[in-house]
Amino acid sequence: MDRYLHTIYCDDIRLEVGNKQSLMGLYASDLFVHEFPATLPKLCIVVILVTPIDNPLRKLTVKVTKDGESLIEAPMTEEQLNQPQSEIIENGDKGNPDRRIAMNLTFMLTPFSVEKECVLRVLAETESGELRGNALRIKIGEAPQIS
Repeated sequence: MDRYLHTIYCDDIRLEVGNKQSLMGLYASDLFVHEFPATLPKLCIVVILVTPIDNPLRKLTVKVTKDGESLIEAPMTEEQLNQPQSEIIENGDKGNPDRRIAMNLTFMLTPFSVEKECVLRVLAETESGELRGNALRIKIGEAPQIS
């Protein structure tokens, strides 16, 4: 298994009993607005980075970009990386039958303003190169109706 990065864009993230998260208002590949400029009260991003248990992350900086320009740059310290990964590695197969480490990070852009059509993307810089998450295109239009 290779490393991969998955990104979920949504309106809100709610913490629930039992250390669970509920994601509200998920977006697929497009977010539609009525006009530009537009301001969303909140836009949340869930980043899931998965790596094989025998290839833990040694370096990680997560970036949120808008049309290639950095909005957020979040470097993780060695301690932030090592503690959760070492617990998973120590438990081995007993605690992790998939033999992988999944790191979940969340970002909340409050408020989030856009002046024109744009593309949001999350990038993860690691010691072995860059991983690209799926993009969210923000554009004028009406969201398709579900029947």
